[in-house]
Amino acid sequence: MFEVWFNLADYGWNPYAIPPFVVGLVSFALGAAVCVREKGSKISLLFFLMTTTTAIWLLGYSVVFCAINEITATRWAVLTNSAVTFLPTTVYVFTLAAVGRSSQYRITALLSLLTSIAFCAALIFTHSFMTGLYHYSWGYYSRFGWVSALFLVFFFGILLESLRLFLGEYKRLIHSTKKQRMKRLLVAFCIGYLGSMDYLAAYGIPVYPAGYLPVFAFLMMVGRAIAVYRLIDITPSFAAEQIIKTMADALLVIDRSGVVRVANQAALDLFQHNEIKLIGGNIMITGIDLFKKDRLARLIVTDSVQNNEITYQHPNKGKLILEISTSVIRDAKAHGLAVVFIAKDVTARKKADQALRESEIHYRLLAENVSDVIWTMNTDLKFTYMSPSIERLTGYKVEEAMALSLEKTIAAGSLKEVLNAIAQEFAPENRKAASKFQSRTIQLEYLCKKGNMVWTEVQITFLRREDGRVMEILGVTRDITERRKAEEAVRESERCYAELVQQAPDPIITLDRLGYLQSMNPAAELALGYGSPELIGKHFAKTGVVGPDSVAKTLQEFTLTILGWQRPPFELQVIRKDSIVLTMEAHPKLIRRDKESFRVQVIFRDITERKRIEQELLSA
Repeated sequence: MFEVWFNLADYGWNPYAIPPFVVGLVSFALGAAVCVREKGSKISLLFFLMTTTTAIWLLGYSVVFCAINEITATRWAVLTNSAVTFLPTTVYVFTLAAVGRSSQYRITALLSLLTSIAFCAALIFTHSFMTGLYHYSWGYYSRFGWVSALFLVFFFGILLESLRLFLGEYKRLIHSTKKQRMKRLLVAFCIGYLGSMDYLAAYGIPVYPAGYLPVFAFLMMVGRAIAVYRLIDITPSFAAEQIIKTMADALLVIDRSGVVRVANQAALDLFQHNEIKLIGGNIMITGIDLFKKDRLARLIVTDSVQNNEITYQHPNKGKLILEISTSVIRDAKAHGLAVVFIAKDVTARKKADQALRESEIHYRLLAENVSDVIWTMNTDLKFTYMSPSIERLTGYKVEEAMALSLEKTIAAGSLKEVLNAIAQEFAPENRKAASKFQSRTIQLEYLCKKGNMVWTEVQITFLRREDGRVMEILGVTRDITERRKAEEAVRESERCYAELVQQAPDPIITLDRLGYLQSMNPAAELALGYGSPELIGKHFAKTGVVGPDSVAKTLQEFTLTILGWQRPPFELQVIRKDSIVLTMEAHPKLIRRDKESFRVQVIFRDITERKRIEQELLSA
């Protein structure tokens, strides 16, 4: 059988066969590509059937053109024209699917199919459809008989009906993607139908069958239309099944008798377990109170959507809280047919809400009882929250304080500083560099209700959105009046002490924690012969003031003093700038400000004369 059809000796080279062969391949490839792209949908399969029929027609005639004898050409011509007899039906069925009329015209489509079968039978079993072949300059071609005339009436009638359906659907649609697709398909089919010029040669008119050209144009236009607008419209009915499958909430459809007709995967996971088969079973066995028989009957006659919360005892997960919505499916006479039931497990959310409420109560309790003032402000610089401790700080009640502007809350001297800080944080150039919870700490004078002022330390945190813009300001204000008084007292004491040091008759120097000279009083300058600028900033062991024999002892005593030991006075040799050597008694003392800031103060007493007298007495 294969040798009969594909004996290479029966075929020869014919350049006229190339164009229809190429267009036939393109037709088949386009149909297959659309079928894959549209995931084998019904309309894509019908499109593939239409393009495959077209491909058989064009590919078959390209083989007929290459045949070198009439027997081979006749064999292929019968096969090719068999496909042609079904071409009107495939076009019509695709048209009905494209305009959404398949159900309405299914009988007409069936009659069209039966007619195609009848013409195909006449072609194969009689000589009334194709009586033989013509031999033109481009090769063999079919010779049509009287039955073919009836086929052409059928062919053009179907084509015109398809155009009518396309045009009617185009006019019916308002501006939409489907309207644009319908327009392109209408134009494409109008051009493609020009391929019927190939019938001229079948009736003895020697016109080269170039019908592949409008068919090629048709394929390109349809391919473009499908690429841009697709064949399938995303409608509610089309998307419904996938929506139901992907819903995270449980969905049930329950008929009047309580039988579950539809259940998505979420519903199966929630309600179906070892003892219960959900779909096809009665909803009463799930134990949901809402579906007791009397309540289900009431739901059926309800017009509006019902929202409730119910408790469901799951055999494995325990007590669950379900948030449910129910609505009724009705027929054309408004009779209730079924109840649509959507359930969402909100157990975790309810627990989180409860935890949040408890947390809010806890933090509000802290905010209302802490001595610091906690406040929030919007981007318009209006207070949105103020803790009750504001009354202890300024004398204003919460409502009074929140109603005040910044100008009436902060003293003029401090207002400029806080406004500058806010302006810098609000500046667009600082958005990317700023952290999400960037804060500043500044000291401000608050105005009190009685007219006095209090010093406060305010930590301002700027809460930002993802793009860096400030969305809210959070502040914590602390009364530091007493602290500032204490700091001022310390500063005053230090000033007094510094004056005493400067006026003391004994030389006094100050060393930092590493031994570098920080200060020296006038008596020290006089005793050593050096001015302060000559020694300050230098390490005491490298100044040349401490005699070589006293360096080790001095370093030892300095180290022990830094470690906090109480050291007795010690003697050392001191070399003046004029090279005179003095014997001095050093009294080191550790002076602390805090854990990180401390220094060593050394008071010297010149005992050179006393040592000389003691030496003379010993010598006598």
